[in-house]
Amino acid sequence: MSLANGALIEAGDSDIPVEVPTCGRVLAIAGCTNSGKTTVAKILSKMFVDEGATVHIIHQDDFYLAKEKVEKVHRKSEGTPNFFYNYDSKFAVDHWKLINAIKAVSFDYFVLLFHALF
Repeated sequence: MSLANGALIEAGDSDIPVEVPTCGRVLAIAGCTNSGKTTVAKILSKMFVDEGATVHIIHQDDFYLAKEKVEKVHRKSEGTPNFFYNYDSKFAVDHWKLINAIKAVSFDYFVLLFHALF
């Protein structure tokens, strides 16, 4: 995923409309699990709020699909359960809901969006 003209898009998703916000801004923070994304988002949020901005933090984790729609990866070794849900896949996220959530606030506010790298 990347930002292009203010909209979050997937590489190769040319059918996603790209609209330029007239006021707000979006800053995406990406990184591996436990790499400090939440800490950075909190520090930046406080910094922007202290300067008079209204900040919304959007977590990609809030847009995961229901587990029934997420790919199962089966273990090669014995174990219970013998599979896990692949939430690290880009296909585990409802991108349209995520994009709409960003659009809903990005025209008026500063948005901090963070997610794990796929």
